[in-house]
Amino acid sequence: MNWEELILNQLSQEMVTHMITEIEKKPALFDDLYPNLFSENERLAWRTGYVLCHLQRNNGALLDSKLDELAQHVLKTTFHGVRRSLLSIIHNSSYQDFNVDFINQLFDWMLSPKQDVSIQVYSMYILLKVTAIYPDFKEELIALLENVEAHNYTKGFNAARMKTLVQLTKKKTTRMRSTKKCV
Repeated sequence: MNWEELILNQLSQEMVTHMITEIEKKPALFDDLYPNLFSENERLAWRTGYVLCHLQRNNGALLDSKLDELAQHVLKTTFHGVRRSLLSIIHNSSYQDFNVDFINQLFDWMLSPKQDVSIQVYSMYILLKVTAIYPDFKEELIALLENVEAHNYTKGFNAARMKTLVQLTKKKTTRMRSTKKCV
């Protein structure tokens, strides 16, 4: 299967579903698709990330062994579409090996009004996961979210901020509902 040709042509939901079905039938195809995520061609890399995001919904096990590599790549990529897809994958996975550089970058992305709102929100939701692993971050995240200048951010960011604050300040910590949506 020529992934590059398929991905660079018109990528419809029907085509994504077809690609995922083919990978599920023949998992070795995943190894042919995956390297496109690291392409210097932004369109190819972004669309590959989009396909992988949807693949995770159906068969996340294929991506589990790649989560460390994806977490490293999200810090390096300059492509916003790729970053958004990778943050979605990490958010919706069981990944827990968050290092200090990764956590700091999430804080930076979350607080930067210049960042795409989807990247801000996925960063916020991953930081919420981090607080379950490293409870010391909980108070810092609460303080930051309570003290941001709401008027500097979008309605989407502020809605996610309020939802996250509710999760953080509940007496009994409950797991946040997964947002298994790829945008």
